[in-house]
Amino acid sequence: MTSLSTARDRYNAANSLLCLLQALEGRVTVIELQNEMAVKGLISQVDGFMNVSLHDATVQGNDDMHYHFEEFFVKARNIRYVQIPEDVRLFHIVQTLYNFITPICLHVD
Repeated sequence: MTSLSTARDRYNAANSLLCLLQALEGRVTVIELQNEMAVKGLISQVDGFMNVSLHDATVQGNDDMHYHFEEFFVKARNIRYVQIPEDVRLFHIVQTLYNFITPICLHVD
């Protein structure tokens, strides 16, 4: 699971879909980029700003050529879509990560 060491990282994860992308760490998926290229690879790390590091990545260029990279980094602003694998249970993942991120509130009667 991604390290959420700072309060800012926890805030960003709890108030966006960042937790969903972080839950895809260790899975192979496709990230479609703003320039209409696509990158398929194993998500190795997602930071608190939604920047993604992929391992064993294949980039499909605009010319339909495929380029292979051992490591590939995608800045958050370049992400258009992330294809979620069909076997991922979205609600369960978001609920689990949200419960991990948000502090437990105790009610005193």
